[in-house]
Amino acid sequence: MVIKGNRKGQVQVTPAEIVEELTKEVDAAECLQYLIKFLQAKKIIKHEIKNEENNSWSYFTYLLANS
Repeated sequence: MVIKGNRKGQVQVTPAEIVEELTKEVDAAECLQYLIKFLQAKKIIKHEIKNEENNSWSYFTYLLANS
């Protein structure tokens, strides 16, 4: 399942992950806040992984160009 964000990109989540966030023993407003925080965290992690991959690739191409 892909959740489209209102900012850069999308977030990959499974239906089970969403259900887990929605079935916490809190009131509805807190439950939705937990879901939003969860999706934001997933988005941040995705962004950090992408940056790390880009940095690794840049370093690799630098090494090839300067060898």
